[in-house]
Amino acid sequence: MRDGMKKSGGEPVRLNKYLSEAGYCSRREADRLTEAGRVSVDGRRTVTGQRVSPEQKVAVDGKEITPEREDFARDE
Repeated sequence: MRDGMKKSGGEPVRLNKYLSEAGYCSRREADRLTEAGRVSVDGRRTVTGQRVSPEQKVAVDGKEITPEREDFARDE
């Protein structure tokens, strides 16, 4: 898994993949949402291609998005 987050490693993945794997939208739609300024990471606007790590909080239109897949789960 080249770009994937491993539960133990917590390696960053591209934001569009994170949103797609969370079941929120497709990768292309995630890029469109990012370009429209609707996506934030830790309360800050994002840019296309940005990477996100498991401990960061991702939100679309202010609503936090949590991953569905176990290998993306945050250790809290």
